[in-house]
Amino acid sequence: TFLDEFKHLRDTLKVGERFSFYVIMQDGDRPGARAVRLFSKCRLEDGSQTDFKIGNPKRQKRRFQEEFIQPLERIVNGLDYTQKAVATPILETLREVARTPDFASAKMRKVVLFSNLLENSEHISHYGGYESIAGLKERSLLVLDTQGILAGVEVIAFQIPDIKELQGPAHTKWWRDYFEYTGAAGFELKRI
Repeated sequence: TFLDEFKHLRDTLKVGERFSFYVIMQDGDRPGARAVRLFSKCRLEDGSQTDFKIGNPKRQKRRFQEEFIQPLERIVNGLDYTQKAVATPILETLREVARTPDFASAKMRKVVLFSNLLENSEHISHYGGYESIAGLKERSLLVLDTQGILAGVEVIAFQIPDIKELQGPAHTKWWRDYFEYTGAAGFELKRI
């Protein structure tokens, strides 16, 4: 499930690795949507590796819970998984996130998506088919101003089932081609 996968990702972070959590939200009454960062923090020491002679494991554990675990759990528990967005600008969101200073300057970067992966924005809609990346480049879409932007980044996509006929092999291939275009180090698709 989404919650199990989310907790696994959170719990396997190393101390000092940044965990940023974005959601795509409807942009008021305007058409389209935008990425909203709900959380961004490096994983703190949880006290489990602290020698009580030189540190305070209980204080570290409390701080870890209060500043890292609890805020993330409030966010995840407050999400409305049933709400359908009118627009899902996944490409635009990836471009926006990749250009944030925190992400751009990080040494080890990983993007994890929890989505139906059905891009639906002003410029591209998977509901009408999968135009090739080359075809999109020919149209000079700004959304594809992403060549190399994810260089060295590992991408894992947890695909939420939605419209089965649209989420088949052609859909997976489209995303593989897109992430290859962005320079991602790898792309893994997991259906949940």
